[in-house]
Amino acid sequence: IATLNEDPAKASALGLVSVLTTLLFAPWSHARLGLPAVGLSQLYADAAQKILQEQKGTVLLNSPVDRFELEESRVSAVVLANGERLRAHAFVSAVPPHALCRLLPASLIEGTAAFRSLKDFRTSPIVSMNLWFDRPITEDGFVGFTGTRIVQWLFRKPPHVSLILSAA
Repeated sequence: IATLNEDPAKASALGLVSVLTTLLFAPWSHARLGLPAVGLSQLYADAAQKILQEQKGTVLLNSPVDRFELEESRVSAVVLANGERLRAHAFVSAVPPHALCRLLPASLIEGTAAFRSLKDFRTSPIVSMNLWFDRPITEDGFVGFTGTRIVQWLFRKPPHVSLILSAA
């Protein structure tokens, strides 16, 4: 479950084959586990925002999107919840399929086979629980649990621990 982030009865075995092939046959350095020493925003988001801004891109935070507007089957504008309309040459959507369905015009979803299937997608979320204790609870930096559907992984990240549940 933790390898594919899905119940093996539902997931394609090809993903597991890829993981096992890397683990068993690739050089050991290809299967190293990395534990970041900083938060994910600092690790990814801050640098990505800087690169986008250096390329004259704009990053808006806390700006909920109400809908996409289309012209000739292309997104021409994004309308924010506050009514502001943003235009650009290209847009990247990083929302799950069910959220994308709420942003696109219903006529596009119903009238286009590729978009109609968006409603059939099912997600398999990963839940992370970050817990702070008044004392260390383990000296282990990383623990994998077997035989449980409650938690698969524990990562010690002083001053807290993260418990991870795949395919929640």
